[in-house]
Amino acid sequence: MPGNFFSYNGRLVAPDATVISPSNRSLRYGDGIFETMQVSDGRIVLEKLHMDRLFKGMSLMQFNIAAFPSPRKLSTIILRLCKANQLLEKSVVRMNVFRGNGGMHPLAHQAPEYIVEVYPPPPHSGERLRIGICYDAVKAAGTYSCIKSNNFLPCTIAALHAAKNNLHDAVVMNQFCRVAETSIANLFCIKEGKIYTPSVGEGCVEGVARRYLLQQAGAAGYPIREISMEVPFLREADEIFVTNVIRGIRSVEVFEERRYDDRITGEISRWWQNNVPGFK
Repeated sequence: MPGNFFSYNGRLVAPDATVISPSNRSLRYGDGIFETMQVSDGRIVLEKLHMDRLFKGMSLMQFNIAAFPSPRKLSTIILRLCKANQLLEKSVVRMNVFRGNGGMHPLAHQAPEYIVEVYPPPPHSGERLRIGICYDAVKAAGTYSCIKSNNFLPCTIAALHAAKNNLHDAVVMNQFCRVAETSIANLFCIKEGKIYTPSVGEGCVEGVARRYLLQQAGAAGYPIREISMEVPFLREADEIFVTNVIRGIRSVEVFEERRYDDRITGEISRWWQNNVPGFK
């Protein structure tokens, strides 16, 4: 593997460096957010959507944005790190933003700190997914459920449930016993030729791939309706698929005990491959 440097507050750091103290607010309270991006051929895929979501999340969490680098500066930092690790051609980037050190009551003027890591991308197997439902941890739908917060407990428990039951992923439920998302992706289903996804008000992360589909897929003949999705509706669907910016669109073959088709999902996946700038 290349150098495996990371970036701390814009400074290139050796892989064995220690930069986090025991009083870090992200470790203590989950006081932070993260953004996962893909770099392809020296550019951040869907960069504007990522930066929009990051800064929206920081605003919701009352970070001091004036003391944080601009989107343009962040892009430069990310690509410089990719170059240092010889991963400009293709890589996965994870940026974690947190409020720094302190007790329960943060200082309003405190400058946000951030760590950027970069990795080789996971292999694309093309394997269709087996998923189930995790009822053990509920994600509360509310003002902050749309952001990629470091408070990731429901999705962590869902991922553990999937691993324990030999599944690729698991559905996360909200407090109303309705579908929110999966542990690592937004969820869509197709019924009688129509495409549906849980609305942001149901507790799902406002995924970048999800947002791109909602903005662009309708013009290509794939309009998507946001709904409150009950489990029986999902079970009765003709097709199910999940999305994130690293894997793109992935078809679900088995949900619980039932098998699902992927005819329309295959069409949407091919449209995604051909239309998302930089995705490959």
